[in-house]
Amino acid sequence: MQTFSRASALFALLSALSLDAAAVTHMQVFGFVDSNGDYVPDSVKSDYEGTLPFPTPTIQVSDAKPGSFSYYAQADIATPALRISGSLTSGSDIANFETGVIKVYSEMTDTITLTSISPDPYDVTVLMQVDGTLDVAGAVDVPGLYNGGAAWLELQPNGGLGPSEFRSYRTSGAVSDVISETVQLSGNTQTLGIFTKILFQVWSMQAGTTVSGDFAHTAKLTLILPEGVTLNSSESGNFDTAPVPLPAGVLLFAPATLGLFGAARRRAV
Repeated sequence: MQTFSRASALFALLSALSLDAAAVTHMQVFGFVDSNGDYVPDSVKSDYEGTLPFPTPTIQVSDAKPGSFSYYAQADIATPALRISGSLTSGSDIANFETGVIKVYSEMTDTITLTSISPDPYDVTVLMQVDGTLDVAGAVDVPGLYNGGAAWLELQPNGGLGPSEFRSYRTSGAVSDVISETVQLSGNTQTLGIFTKILFQVWSMQAGTTVSGDFAHTAKLTLILPEGVTLNSSESGNFDTAPVPLPAGVLLFAPATLGLFGAARRRAV
């Protein structure tokens, strides 16, 4: 259908606008709205910070048109946390559906340096907490694309490939999830890259409906280190999470991992 081809073309356009820089220390926020799929955006805003050290720990974009759309995206390396929200209402003058498109995301990467009193191998765990709400009942499925929210977490030990996780949230209602990744390091001084991203997007909508995603108080990171390992520095100069030592960290977060949900798959690296 023409609607699906429009959505696919917009997907290709937005993919070209996105930067694939997971290994580079940076923050990026992005918001895009095309309320009727005519390739003329109602709003497109972005911000990027890659100067080291970061001159500011936070960047954000936002825009709104009453009765039509609103969005907000923030990256805060000092917390560290990612926050996004978005809402789009489609027109009611289309008989079936229209290609209303909204895409909002926030991402950041930092490389931290860890110091260990022993050169023996040790595990480092990063938790990403994802909480929010989705309303995608008015969204229309488009082949090859998906509507809803998503979250990524990737660890890059010493600049190399490490564990990564992608989770998508495609059902209306509350989202409560924790993504956990662990990597083993060894030696007295090691570096660890941490990439994280959160996204809300809808590619097509039924006429006269509203879709929304609110992750404005979410995507918080927690660093769990074993005894004798400390956070020494970060490339951003702003990574300021208080590491949770083991075994206290395990006891603190074990209850939170019992009720997790979300369709999960490994992100290709």
